[in-house]
Amino acid sequence: ALDSFNRITKMIIFTITPMLISTTIYNISNLLDNPIFQNIMELKFGLKEDARLALWGVYSSQYRVLTTMPIAIASALAAAIVPSMIRSYAAGDKLIVNNKIDSAIKFSMIIALPCGFGLSVLGGPINKMLFPNLSNDMIVYMMMFSVFTVTAFSLSTISNSILQGIDKLNVPIKNSAISLGIHLVILPLLLVVFKLGIYAVVIGDFTFAMTVCVLNSYSIKNYTGYTQEIKNTFVKPIISSVIMSICCYLVYLLFHKLIGSNTISTLIAICVAIAVYGIMVIKTKIVTENELESVPKGTMIIKICKKIHLL
Repeated sequence: ALDSFNRITKMIIFTITPMLISTTIYNISNLLDNPIFQNIMELKFGLKEDARLALWGVYSSQYRVLTTMPIAIASALAAAIVPSMIRSYAAGDKLIVNNKIDSAIKFSMIIALPCGFGLSVLGGPINKMLFPNLSNDMIVYMMMFSVFTVTAFSLSTISNSILQGIDKLNVPIKNSAISLGIHLVILPLLLVVFKLGIYAVVIGDFTFAMTVCVLNSYSIKNYTGYTQEIKNTFVKPIISSVIMSICCYLVYLLFHKLIGSNTISTLIAICVAIAVYGIMVIKTKIVTENELESVPKGTMIIKICKKIHLL
């Protein structure tokens, strides 16, 4: 019994350690961004401490807070599929593994893309609603990058989980380390050469996550032979998200003009966005009934859709 306990403990340690290292490298970029930004803006451009801290505060306490939420939701939903993928990989069933990878990425994008587009379009009103004393034009421009940041981080997070699920625990460490090295070159370049200020940090976020995505995608294809499906995973959700964004923005403008309340107009626009996107997902057949059954509350969603004749 003692040997069995030791063996299990070693297996847990050897499994968790690469994941912890990968997660640490993956998240350390944001910790390094702050001193890089502060030092360059002070030494190169002579920006005072109060001004630097104010810029970083807008980025960290508003932009990062809002963009992190949809990333967490999308990753949690898609990661729910990964445990069953592990069993299929252990059984050597390559076809099912690839189907699970496809489902994980698709559901991640179904959540991430509309959230990203929604934040890009309604970033100003949402910030004004949540941070009435802090909202300004700068955060509006920052939020326009949300669709790129949310999509890239959602993809990179789920691709890390997929690689861990197919027992390639060290690969995300390598890919994250390479991406971090590239990021540490790009960020100073954006700050010093292109003089983008705090927007350099926003763009650096996206480029870091996108580099992880590209490297992880190559690794997944190399180890599983998986070929990414494009139409239902990216094209249809993007089209649906664009239509949703146009509708919710027009609704916001209409209600804001009629009642003058930013909070009420924003909440109504968000409700309209959810309804429009939900209808688009069903009508464009992005997901099938069988796929809906595999997600949390999927059976209930199917029943509701059938009652209102969407399915």
